[in-house]
Amino acid sequence: MRDETLSTRGAFVDLLVIAGSSLYGDNGEIKACRDIGLTDEQLASALGTDVQSWNLIRKRLVATKRIEMLPKNIIRISNWSKYQSEYERQKAYRELQPKVTTESYDTQSDKEKEKEKEKENTTEKETKGKKEPKKHYGEFQNVLLTDAEYHKLETQFGDQLMEKIAALSGGKESKGYHYKSDYAAILNWDRRDKKDAKGKQRGFPDPGGYTPTPDYGK
Repeated sequence: MRDETLSTRGAFVDLLVIAGSSLYGDNGEIKACRDIGLTDEQLASALGTDVQSWNLIRKRLVATKRIEMLPKNIIRISNWSKYQSEYERQKAYRELQPKVTTESYDTQSDKEKEKEKEKENTTEKETKGKKEPKKHYGEFQNVLLTDAEYHKLETQFGDQLMEKIAALSGGKESKGYHYKSDYAAILNWDRRDKKDAKGKQRGFPDPGGYTPTPDYGK
């Protein structure tokens, strides 16, 4: 074992500890439950390394016959009986420690996921809290639009946009109009103008301009 790298030696020692402190320490097996082993992610986390490094260490330990890989990722420490004296010596201490099961790893994983989710929520709130700045338009520089709003209006109205901005700018300046959203105001003014135009097209002649003929009422 002295010929191995420090990371391989350290990982093997940690595996001995995990095997001895797990629910299945009597037979030197490392697993989450009776027929299922721990995942590579859980093992890497327990050994304080990454999955790629753990896979290399595992291959080396299997090649040197220090561990056996059983179905469903169960690990068995080879010649486990050699380590029984140490196992028995630490038995009293182990009984006072929480058992190493998949639940403990899952709890750690859940906590990490919760932290990541909290970070995402915080980032999302900060993004929502930062409003896009508005620029001033119109003759009196009192029409406020974000770049996104301006581009939407430009797509919809084309060359007519500046006329609509000018109309809103004049109305706000002369009549004191105030809108929560100038973008929405331009759209509403456009709908109103179209509605008025249609009403005039369908309208009847003005009764006030009617002049009765001489024979009216005969």
